[in-house]
Amino acid sequence: MKLLIVFKFIILCLLLIFFKTGCNSSAFTSGKLYIYEENYQRAILNFNKVVEFEPEDFETLVLLGESYFNLGETIRETRIKLTESGDDKNKIAELKKSESQY
Repeated sequence: MKLLIVFKFIILCLLLIFFKTGCNSSAFTSGKLYIYEENYQRAILNFNKVVEFEPEDFETLVLLGESYFNLGETIRETRIKLTESGDDKNKIAELKKSESQY
């Protein structure tokens, strides 16, 4: 009887470990795919999920920083294009505000 309880406990612990690492792995992979697609906001969301559970994972931290940098560059490039074309002054002001955050 005790052996069965111990066995169930071990299986439960293994499932929890697998689930936790599986979620991190999934979020990490998704983040890398979002970088490839240049969807930096989604990449940042996924890498932040990984950092919650693995705050010292060097590769995740580097990719997170890269995503923040690229998001700022994308916002900056869009603002410059809009400024040069003279389109939508409200959008330009909004992008300037967003750019200062990154």
